[in-house]
Amino acid sequence: DIYKLGNLSERSGVDFENQSNGYKYLGFQREDPISDLRGGGILSLENIHFIMSAQNELAIAMIQKRKNRDLGANFPWAAAGVNVTRMLATIFEVVQASGAGTVSYTKKTYWHMLQDENGFNRLYVCAFKLLDTIYDEEDADYMMFPNVVNKTKERLEEILKRMNSVEEVEAALLGM
Repeated sequence: DIYKLGNLSERSGVDFENQSNGYKYLGFQREDPISDLRGGGILSLENIHFIMSAQNELAIAMIQKRKNRDLGANFPWAAAGVNVTRMLATIFEVVQASGAGTVSYTKKTYWHMLQDENGFNRLYVCAFKLLDTIYDEEDADYMMFPNVVNKTKERLEEILKRMNSVEEVEAALLGM
């Protein structure tokens, strides 16, 4: 679970807690991580769990990097992850930017990537890494976060249009 993958049990000396200050270390904004999920729902929790289990070193490095930056250039990692889930859901037209469901029948050239096992989760990892990279490229601060999300969305959509598989996206963005 996220509690163990984030090494929170080592920090607190407790195997698991539903509510803990440790969740704030991961970038949740409250002691109860469920309260941060309203923008991405349970899918965002699944995505955060996936990156922490499949790419734990990457996730921990991103968390620590954001913790070590000057306060103004920091962002709450887990809350940003919820935004990444939402961004991907809008790219694949699962929801509209407003949050409403979509009835769009647009044929995206990259829809087939979701047929791969864990395709959405794997693209989530790529998108989150891209967001982190763009945040650094822009020398962004917390107030610039919405612009970084927009640039990430634009760049990711361009990459998805050029690639044929999740593996190609991973190679381009994660160096895998």
